[in-house]
Amino acid sequence: SLKLQFLYFIGTPTHNHTMLSYVDPTALFCSLCILIPMYKEPETTDADRLAFLMDPAFWGPMLVIVGAAMVVRMHGCVDVGSKRRMRARWYLWNAGVFHLMMDGLVGSFDQLPIFSRQYQKLDKRFGTGTVTIPVVVGILEIFLWAPLCLATYYSIRRNLPAAAPLELLTLWSHIVGAIVFVLPEFLEGFPNIVTDPNFDFTLHHITYFWFGFLANFIWIFLPLALMREPFKACCSSIRSKTE
Repeated sequence: SLKLQFLYFIGTPTHNHTMLSYVDPTALFCSLCILIPMYKEPETTDADRLAFLMDPAFWGPMLVIVGAAMVVRMHGCVDVGSKRRMRARWYLWNAGVFHLMMDGLVGSFDQLPIFSRQYQKLDKRFGTGTVTIPVVVGILEIFLWAPLCLATYYSIRRNLPAAAPLELLTLWSHIVGAIVFVLPEFLEGFPNIVTDPNFDFTLHHITYFWFGFLANFIWIFLPLALMREPFKACCSSIRSKTE
């Protein structure tokens, strides 16, 4: 039945078409980013967490992830190998969790109060009611980078010729976005960010600086590492067309 196919599809880590591998690093990282705000504040109640899970700003992006994976399944996946599947999942989870939900709906539009409060503690540029750099970046993530990630995911899983150029474009947008987000704080001496100049490594500093803020560099260094493969593919395609 369709229901059994869906459950098998999302729940079997060794299956070629699976959306979620239980050992997939992107899925684990996304889970950590979602769980921290839910349990960071002692005053957060189970009712607050239930409201969080029932909020359209949470399950909407989750449906986008499931829907995109199901579309690929219906259109026919190609066995691109485990490494390529892992790359594809990086773009899929980025689209739903980071671009749509966290930086977009939470960061730019103050949705999901549990999350929004943590964003504002992490970076004073959030929740000001004015158009700041993070707000603009979040809007771009919703309307530009999330669709790019979904298109890249689809192209990789279908092994389409557009996969390599789309991946390069998406990776480059991640690098530019991360630099635009973090560079002003470095240049201005971190006026809006919780820092840890004395290396105290308290839970507060670890949560908001060492993890919360410095995690942005993942979207600089990881894209740089991932660029090699699609760059080589684009070069090979250009050479084959000119010969």
